[in-house]
Amino acid sequence: MLCRALRGCVMTADLQWLADLPGRCPACFLHEVQGHRARLDDGVTVTGCTNSGPVGVAAGTVARDLGIAATVEAHPDDAARVDEVLNRFIRSGKPFTANDTRPLLTGVKGSVIGGRFNAAARRGLMRRTGKRVPSTDPGTHAHRLDEWQGVAA
Repeated sequence: MLCRALRGCVMTADLQWLADLPGRCPACFLHEVQGHRARLDDGVTVTGCTNSGPVGVAAGTVARDLGIAATVEAHPDDAARVDEVLNRFIRSGKPFTANDTRPLLTGVKGSVIGGRFNAAARRGLMRRTGKRVPSTDPGTHAHRLDEWQGVAA
């Protein structure tokens, strides 16, 4: 199914799991099939799908979203703590980075923090300011972080 849906791609073992996701759009795998007409027999006919990114982007996006969901599901109490702290920063109206939240989130996995930042941004609660600042966490070797700001309701 995956190769037919991606119109001739070469199937690899690390992409096969995408083909097995239930209810996913057979053209892009980025969303569930809703309002599409799909026919999966000799070939694939999909109407209404506007996602046309390369397979690497599709696979990466799905893998990211599934990883975030799995991490948050495994640590629901931590996710709730992150949401509480993040909402305080969002409501302040001042720019902030993940570095600003970490002292208040001791013991919370970085992947949970990142996943909740992603969720808040997708819900439109915050936006990137366009500024990138060096991380103060020694373990990250000063890599650049996005600066965020809450969006006024």
